[in-house]
Amino acid sequence: MTNDVSRRGFFGHAAGTTLLAASAVAATGTLMTPKEAAAQADAASLNAVRNSGRLRIGVAKAEPWAFYDAATGEWIGFAISYGRAMADALGVELEIHEMAFPSLIAALQSDQIDIVAVLDGTPQRALAIDFTLSPLVFHAQAVLVNDELSGATSWEDLNNDGVTIAVPQGSVMETYAKASAPNATVLGFPNNPESVAAFQSGRANAASLFGPALTMLHSRIQTGKIIIPQPTRVAQSQTGMQRLPDKSFQRWVDQATSYYYATGTVTQWYEEFLAFRGIDPSSVPAIQREYW
Repeated sequence: MTNDVSRRGFFGHAAGTTLLAASAVAATGTLMTPKEAAAQADAASLNAVRNSGRLRIGVAKAEPWAFYDAATGEWIGFAISYGRAMADALGVELEIHEMAFPSLIAALQSDQIDIVAVLDGTPQRALAIDFTLSPLVFHAQAVLVNDELSGATSWEDLNNDGVTIAVPQGSVMETYAKASAPNATVLGFPNNPESVAAFQSGRANAASLFGPALTMLHSRIQTGKIIIPQPTRVAQSQTGMQRLPDKSFQRWVDQATSYYYATGTVTQWYEEFLAFRGIDPSSVPAIQREYW
């Protein structure tokens, strides 16, 4: 994949992360670590998680966010690193629940899980669950196209009845693809890998995911071309949580997320998974917009 976005590796972001951290201090008066914030809190919903001895995170198998490594029997990825950091700060174990993407919000509502990382806080979703105010990542919606569509540069170029776009069912990518290319056929699949598998098998001549996930899957199949169609659809992803009357857990998750973002820790987690997949971080867009 050719990408015009140049960027430095995580350790080259020192000046930027210092500015981000300074901004967080200015906004709150102090930059407490998540562990310090948890120690100071004393309220029902946060204590319920701590007393349970576990933090339950819901994940849909999708790189770079969540990947089960059969060779080691371990889950790895950005969302897993995020969940483990928060579980460590709370002094509890991380409990990972894998499920299809469309089931994640219902799992929060039914108290099967506590959090879902890297979830877009759309107005419709915000009617059902709570979201952090702090961003976790920023990313643009990308499209993997076959040779026939390799000259496409805009959503309008994809907006015809000869185009079939595979997307994760129930996702904001599906919603945006249908709105941006109403004349194309948009097919929903349970998760990111199955969406790209539909492209690879020829069931679709395009697949649309957010850039980080599509970069990972493209590096494995080595076919097609990734484009970022104009107008660019940029998303801010956050963390979703069960809606509870007591907001102490939500406030703590928000503060922890703000801390990880302000200190550049989110970029470190992302680049660790890129390295696992043998991808040069400088070849792909950053997940913090301050580095775009």
